[in-house]
Amino acid sequence: MSHLHHHLLLSAALAAGVLCAAPSAESLFEKVPAPAVTALHIAKGKMISTGLVFVNGKLLPGPYIVSRHGTAIKVNREQVTGQIVPWSQFVVGTSSRPAPHPPAAAPVAPPPQQPPASTVDDLFDDAPAKPAASDRPTAPASVAAPPPPAGDYVDTPRTRALLKRINEFRTDVDRTLRGNGVYFFGVRHAPIRVEARQAETLLAILPNALRDANDARQLHGVLRSRGITYLPPEVCADLMTDRALFMKIRDRVREIKEEQSFRRMLEKAQK
Repeated sequence: MSHLHHHLLLSAALAAGVLCAAPSAESLFEKVPAPAVTALHIAKGKMISTGLVFVNGKLLPGPYIVSRHGTAIKVNREQVTGQIVPWSQFVVGTSSRPAPHPPAAAPVAPPPQQPPASTVDDLFDDAPAKPAASDRPTAPASVAAPPPPAGDYVDTPRTRALLKRINEFRTDVDRTLRGNGVYFFGVRHAPIRVEARQAETLLAILPNALRDANDARQLHGVLRSRGITYLPPEVCADLMTDRALFMKIRDRVREIKEEQSFRRMLEKAQK
């Protein structure tokens, strides 16, 4: 199968949602509440053919689509973070808002007494009677709208700012991968972004270091001795759980280089 056919089939499979991924780690992250997905929706980026994504030591196969799933981030169909901003910060609380009291009922005035008729004309008077002051309609009193029920999402400048924070994080992941960077996600450490220049050095060292290391402590020491000081011991421990990971990294790097070479060739042919 040609590289072009392989790329087209891979892209179609991902778009259809049938591309097989690594074993799901979604259950390891804090689950996004269903109301968060309903209120904030899902925001997806476009397909990315570059970059590498590690989740709890597993390398996700590319290409990638980075999306905001309510309050968390997904890559392809894999949740890779917990809630960036807790859903509780988006909803109306109950502690600081007293329950509304219904307005007191207005007293009902008795019907006005009609004076006794003194003439026949009074008995058959066709002219409309002038209403008494108590009978005249009054403008309804303005009633303030009740506040939204506790637990409901309200679109306000504050909640829009919180949503913007999550969207900016999704955009940063997207941009880093498009620039051929690397992202490490895990439940035991904060997300780690590796920009393209550092990623090139990392990917030249990491496969052999993984292959030769006996344990996570040795891997961490080798990486630090080679100037890679931004990967904490927790990441190294996660990476060591897959002994075949060094081969998967090499395959992914080769796949990216072939994709880039193919694109350059295509662009050259179109000129």
